[in-house]
Amino acid sequence: TALILAAWRGSADVVSLLLARGASIPVDSAKGRQLLESAVSTGLSDLFLKMVEKGADLTMETGPNRTLLHSAAEGGAVPIVAALLERRFAINRPDANGWTPLHFAADMGRADAVAFLLGKGANLNARTVMGQSGFNLAQDNNDAAMIALLGGKGADQSPPRFPDLRGPYLGQKPPGRTPEVFAPGIVSARFGLHSNIVFSPDGTEAFWSLMIPPRTAGYGTGRTVVSRLVNGRWTYPQRVVFDAVPLDDVPFFHPDGQRLYDMSARALPGGQAAGKENIWVWQRSGAAWTRPRPIDATVNRLPHHWQFSVDRAGTLYFTSTWAGARGIFVSRLVDGAYAEPAPLESALGPDAQFPFVASDGSYLLFTRGMQELCVSFRDAQGGWGAPVGLGPQFRGMLPIVSPDGKYLFLGRDGGVYWADASIIERSRPKQP
Repeated sequence: TALILAAWRGSADVVSLLLARGASIPVDSAKGRQLLESAVSTGLSDLFLKMVEKGADLTMETGPNRTLLHSAAEGGAVPIVAALLERRFAINRPDANGWTPLHFAADMGRADAVAFLLGKGANLNARTVMGQSGFNLAQDNNDAAMIALLGGKGADQSPPRFPDLRGPYLGQKPPGRTPEVFAPGIVSARFGLHSNIVFSPDGTEAFWSLMIPPRTAGYGTGRTVVSRLVNGRWTYPQRVVFDAVPLDDVPFFHPDGQRLYDMSARALPGGQAAGKENIWVWQRSGAAWTRPRPIDATVNRLPHHWQFSVDRAGTLYFTSTWAGARGIFVSRLVDGAYAEPAPLESALGPDAQFPFVASDGSYLLFTRGMQELCVSFRDAQGGWGAPVGLGPQFRGMLPIVSPDGKYLFLGRDGGVYWADASIIERSRPKQP
């Protein structure tokens, strides 16, 4: 409904107008729970109080082990926080990622809520699963006002106490054939993800893109972070900036490890506004990366969004809509330039999206309908065979296979799951 959408985006003026015009306020339904969570997490005090008057259930969870108090701290409305504390909500309860209400308020820059929570006994130096204090979160956000506030309250200013993660793939226990959450509390954590996790071919770097909720009404922002294996231990994830240029969305490694791609609406060379998302490539130069350049206009003149993929030969697979065609397109690198893209609709269908191609080009993973994970194998003639679904256990999107071919990663429920990649070969059609 209009009211639910306005609350979801934190549009207080629109919410007030709709309520004044008699908008229906659902309470005892999934819509009611959605509306209540939005009202609390965006700080809409009047809507929250009206829902309380109508008997809204305040015991709902807004995430794993996360209560409405966590969401109220995120929204920053002190009247809502106070109302929940009066109902004996636990002020220092950590959610599944170790975040207390104070962490949420500090991360979102909610100074009034932080001061109120501290006055009611919130633990100033509680640490998340990633070892972050509220002060560390303020530092990650370059939030000078929150740094000063927490510092003035006597916050522990030591660095994050990141877990001692050693071994391949952030030191996580290898999964079996059933998809499992990857790196809970670290990668699959507080923030939703806007990309799958990608590892460098040598296994020493891991990149993933976060979805950061907005501090004011509107859409959130993205932030790509990296963790590196240094002296046998994975480092605390840090925002990725190469030569003063942030790495943007859906990073992807070329199989040779010397090229790194991303998708971004950053200004084009010469300062011209892009006006759309484009695919860019960075070149490794020793231990650093050169400034990115947009790939050829033959590809970038098309609309782009979300995951794309590159094989060892440089052949590019991406999702687009062009000349009446919709789905996955392919563009081959010929003598250093990308050829005219060609749609793969006839083989994969118009609803195919989010491609991942094997480094040798032997198979293509993709998603149908934002949920069904499929694979198509290269046939003897060089074409693509009929798609094969991987089954309901592999519900998800944004599929990526690890550089060593051992693990399949997929996006689901705002996080990352992984499983033994043998499901791909087991899905290959039997030869007659």
